[in-house]
Parts: sequence; structure tokens; C-alpha cells
Amino acid sequence: MNEIDDYNINYNEGLIVFRNPPLKGRKNIIIRYISSKKRLVVVKLKLKAKYNINIVAQSREQMDSLTEAVIKSLTESEDEFERIGAILKPVKGEYIAENQINLTYLAEIELKVEKSIPPIEKIIVSEKHGV
Repeated sequence: MNEIDDYNINYNEGLIVFRNPPLKGRKNIIIRYISSKKRLVVVKLKLKAKYNINIVAQSREQMDSLTEAVIKSLTESEDEFERIGAILKPVKGEYIAENQINLTYLAEIELKVEKSIPPIEKIIVSEKHGV
């Protein structure tokens, strides 16, 4: 099949117009797309997760000690979170019962995916015989 004799291509609208329709059937036309320039599509996704940390102990002193250890551990881990592009923020802390406390933290991370998509510069149409 020849582009001018058998079909026309409108690259702006992405249309292929045949002068005479191809034979009826399935998989009897092969279309190849040829491109040389690449484009880039960037997709960004921001994820937020809310974490509730419940600390329960037998006494108020134990609960305070555990709470302090948890907060210290999370504070010391901030550099590790930043290395992967994540942010961990304390939102609130509230006493639920005499020996029970709830700490709420918000974690945020932004994911970025880049995918290169080549533009179509030429389309070649051919018939597939014997199918």
C-alpha cells in the first residue's frame, strides 16, 4: 500500500483515510508508527498518611516514659524521612485514659514518575495477506 495512492494521513487530527476500504476481516491491516523525537510526561502524586500511635502502660510514669521515647525516636528519624523526600509532622497528642495517650502524626511524600512518549512522525499502513 502506498500513502498517496491507497490512503491519506492527517497527522494533526490523527486520521487515516483509505481511498478504497480494506478487505473485510480481522488483523488484515498493519499500521506502524515511526517517531524520532521524544516527549516527556510527568505525573506527580502526593500521598498523605495519618498515623495514630496509642501508648498504654500500667502507670502514669511508665506511660510518660514510653511517650517520651516514642517522640524522641520519631524526632531523631526526621533526617531519614527527609532523605527519601518524606515529611513527618506531629498533629496532636491527647490523653484517652489515665494511663493511655494517643499521638497523631501526619506523613507526606510526593512521588514523581517520568515517562517518555515519542510523537508520531510517520505512519506506514500495509496489508497482511493470508490471515
